Amino acid sequence: MDLSNFLTPQGFAGLVAQLLSAENEDRKTAEAVFEQVKLQQPEACAGNLLAILRSAPDLEHRSFAAIMMRKVGTSRYARQDAGVLDALYSLETMHACYRRPGRTRAHIPHQPP
Repeated sequence: MDLSNFLTPQGFAGLVAQLLSAENEDRKTAEAVFEQVKLQQPEACAGNLLAILRSAPDLEHRSFAAIMMRKVGTSRYARQDAGVLDALYSLETMHACYRRPGRTRAHIPHQPP
């Protein structure tokens, strides 16, 4: 299977949209593609999930990306990939910055009012 279409930010965003589809066939196909991306290109998968977490306008997509990032980060292959570990460190750093005491929603970018 050619995964190159799903390794770009736009292609990966489309894959996430398919993973959230109400149609079982679309979702099943997207799940199979996601598993292949996760196993064959864990660094690209983690990087694209992080990009969605940082900038997707849709809260559902950002929430889903957070869940999938955990799955990517805990996979046996990802733990051996420095790029995935860097993406997870970046995510953890971002999370820690936003959880500082005294911060309000107004201080957090990309959040709907």
